[in-house]
Amino acid sequence: MEFEEHVHSVYRNNYEDFVRVEAGEFSDWEYLFKVEDTDVYRRKRDGSALYEYMTMGFARDMDMHDFYEVLMDYDYMNDWHAFCKELEPLTSEWEGNVYRFLTKLPFVANREYIFYRKACRTTHKGKETYIIMSESTRDCTTTPPLKSKRVVRVPKHKQVIIAVHNEEDRLKPYIYMFYYDDPGGSLPSFLINWVAKTAAPQFLKDMRKAISKYDNWKAKNKEEGFCIPVPPFLHVDGTNVVEEVDEEELSETDEKEEERKKESHQRLHPHGSTHSLPVVDGLTYSTEGRVAIEYDNNNSEDAEDEEDAVDAQGNYVGYVASV
Repeated sequence: MEFEEHVHSVYRNNYEDFVRVEAGEFSDWEYLFKVEDTDVYRRKRDGSALYEYMTMGFARDMDMHDFYEVLMDYDYMNDWHAFCKELEPLTSEWEGNVYRFLTKLPFVANREYIFYRKACRTTHKGKETYIIMSESTRDCTTTPPLKSKRVVRVPKHKQVIIAVHNEEDRLKPYIYMFYYDDPGGSLPSFLINWVAKTAAPQFLKDMRKAISKYDNWKAKNKEEGFCIPVPPFLHVDGTNVVEEVDEEELSETDEKEEERKKESHQRLHPHGSTHSLPVVDGLTYSTEGRVAIEYDNNNSEDAEDEEDAVDAQGNYVGYVASV
């Protein structure tokens, strides 16, 4: 399978999953809790002690296009992402343009992601919809070689976001998100799962803050008029065909998008600058809560750092990424 075929299959398969759960088919998902207007679910990953997570609900105070734009602006990540130590563009033989993301984490060994991000637009029940995916590269465990033995390469990561335009309130798009992270190393599975279930709600909060500050950042760091290009418009219909729409339809959609973007910007910044708003790459962390754990530090890549993570009361503060 060629890379573009793989990307299209991810779009299709996750869109089909979204349609099923939207219709109430939750048989394999376990409900966890609700945060603001977002429900959080999980299911056991086949052959693993780790879980996959899903969230569904209405976001707050974020335009759908701004959400996409911040996710795709890698320059901005270094400014707003608290745990971003290095972000380096690379070229992969199969995926093409990819990124190396190195975290700076307290207590545990830094994690390194080698991933790519793709996006498309489509329609869902007649409403404009964005599908944004990020995934670890096919050869991420070996290519490129690690620069330091004190860094743990993340062997598997996947995140798919489907954002549907809300006609009643443009600043409250309906967002479905699937994500899975295996951070590698020797972190206990229960700790990974505990932190991972808080990552999605924290991700939306972080994105909301990033969106609110992006306008001023862009005015200072980008040329006037800079804007992340909108992704291609594709029909994702559950078959083996992903069909591009014609140029006339694409042009009309772009014009509507620009009008919507200006309106949402005026609502968020009634007295702000004339630059448009946008959002960045989906690598986020949760630092909420504490968990008591015990470690077997023998033969552990994380041993030296994780031992320091346990305080006198046996409490540990966890950090796990959601790229």
